[in-house]
Amino acid sequence: MRSAEKNSGGPRLVVDEASFDFRGLSDAQIEHHLDELNETLRTLRAEDRFGVACAPMWDAVKCLDDCELYQFLCGEYPSNVDRDTLLLSHTQLSRCPEWDDIPDVDTPVSIDGGEPVMTLSAAYALLMVLERYGVACVVFPGSTRRGHLVVRGQHGEGDVFFFHDPAELSEFWRRLFALENVPEFSFFDLAEHAFPNLVFHSSLSFGRFDGAYADLRDRVVSILAGLNDRFIDEYRRCKGMPGEIQAAMGRYHIDLSPESPNTRGSRQLMRLRDVFHDGHTFRCEWHAKLERHRNRIHFSEPSEILADKIFIGIFVAHLDT
Repeated sequence: MRSAEKNSGGPRLVVDEASFDFRGLSDAQIEHHLDELNETLRTLRAEDRFGVACAPMWDAVKCLDDCELYQFLCGEYPSNVDRDTLLLSHTQLSRCPEWDDIPDVDTPVSIDGGEPVMTLSAAYALLMVLERYGVACVVFPGSTRRGHLVVRGQHGEGDVFFFHDPAELSEFWRRLFALENVPEFSFFDLAEHAFPNLVFHSSLSFGRFDGAYADLRDRVVSILAGLNDRFIDEYRRCKGMPGEIQAAMGRYHIDLSPESPNTRGSRQLMRLRDVFHDGHTFRCEWHAKLERHRNRIHFSEPSEILADKIFIGIFVAHLDT
């Protein structure tokens, strides 16, 4: 079985050609979804790190009972879909490189318990997942495939991520920490993608916690996910009231609090919570607890300086109080 490192040259994101099923959709719906797809591919292409690939012969799939995808996008099949939309979709998809060095994949495959379908992209994603290398599938927005779904082939099954909105990708990146057993030196490179509402100080290190990286990583990922997804909204909803914020975040199993009045009353102690970053000092008095008695992630309130993102400033076993 090949390692993720050896597979790292393969595409991370692939277009699921089998998701282009236009049956049951009106021309207006097809046009709307193609517009969404065009925006998704444009956004992903604008991010240099997000290369999107297509399977060989991707445009030969049947999108209607009597029509292949290339016929529809090239206007050979009569429809009322705007020709500019069709042309842009064909252009966007044609710009995605086709892989030609991927080993034989196990097709057909079953997706989310459905009937087996011929989809090289989903089969390739399954192969990589079984070899512990994450690959996500971009779907036609009219498809119902969303999130992590079980894909089953002749030689195994695994969770494959399907999405159409780039904003959904953070869930995919987070799964990679465990799937690929991401080492400590790569943690924060992946964290930038997995937690887009957080900004990380360059000095952060798991070595400042009490315990081994391998034992702490999954709990840190869970806490950072909670802060990224929930803290900003709860902070606003609770109007910054600490007790209400604590209770709200507790419902998501995140144990956090600001410093106590005694600690806030000490200028010397509060200076330990001040972190300089990119020309600004951020007070990281809020802290999430990995355990009740040790290991804290200190962070700021949502900051206008950071476009309302949260600054993660300190990993530590425990600061003086």
